[in-house]
Amino acid sequence: MSLKKEEIEILEWFSPINHEHQHLEYSERRVPGTCTWLLESSLYHDWRNTTSKSQRLLFAGLPGAGKTIATSMVIDDLTTLCSSDNKIGLAYIYYSYGGEQSPEDLLANILKQLAWRQSSLPERLVSLHRQHDTKGTKPSLDELSRCIEETIETFTRTFLVIDALDEYENCSEISNEVLPRIYKLQRERHLNTLISARPIPEIANKIIGPTLTIIAADSDIQKYLSDCISQSDESVLHENREEIITSIAESACGKCVIIFVVNWIAQPGLISKIVFAVHRLISARRYELTHTYSNM
Repeated sequence: MSLKKEEIEILEWFSPINHEHQHLEYSERRVPGTCTWLLESSLYHDWRNTTSKSQRLLFAGLPGAGKTIATSMVIDDLTTLCSSDNKIGLAYIYYSYGGEQSPEDLLANILKQLAWRQSSLPERLVSLHRQHDTKGTKPSLDELSRCIEETIETFTRTFLVIDALDEYENCSEISNEVLPRIYKLQRERHLNTLISARPIPEIANKIIGPTLTIIAADSDIQKYLSDCISQSDESVLHENREEIITSIAESACGKCVIIFVVNWIAQPGLISKIVFAVHRLISARRYELTHTYSNM
């Protein structure tokens, strides 16, 4: 949608966060062909395509499992869906390290993104801005919630994605203040929510709905490593390609340690250390296997 300059300024007043830039940073980290299992899963398929009622889905995974990368793939998929139908709403929240967001900040960000897809801003939103801008104040949670509800009314259905909810230092406050308001909207409007977090009771108990466990698949890790090595000019990496890929993938234990391996590969001074470490890992496994057989 094309908004006027003054309307864009109003939305920036509600939230200065550039959500598209945040998403691009995570989306560009993915290697094409990875995480396809997620979009093909029945849980995600039902959450995305059920149009009769609101849906909830929890992405649960241990730290390093790749929840944020998986979430970015979902957002790409939903963005494509929305581009073909301007009556579908979409808002997403990424956790920003080093910058805490209050419950009001989160709702204001959600409101901004939903309003951005309108041909013109809802009157309640414009009025809310005028009311608080002149006083130098900010809208309350209830005011933001009512404005979000009015904006959602203009869509046939709406998707909301919140990544890494457990990372917030004020996680309890957000869970207690934001989630109940979101779930109230779900009861009254067609709103599908997806939240990613560690599998901790504090969050899981409040998200009553299906849980999709996120774990880095061996095939994804191997594709990622293969892509990184292919882009490297270091011959020693190409010469030891299979050993490096196999050993690191087997040692990953379902975690995206490959994110850090990429940084190592980018530093030529560490190449020999990587290969040496891989050789030691292989030797240690061979010794462990031989030792096991000798004691049988």
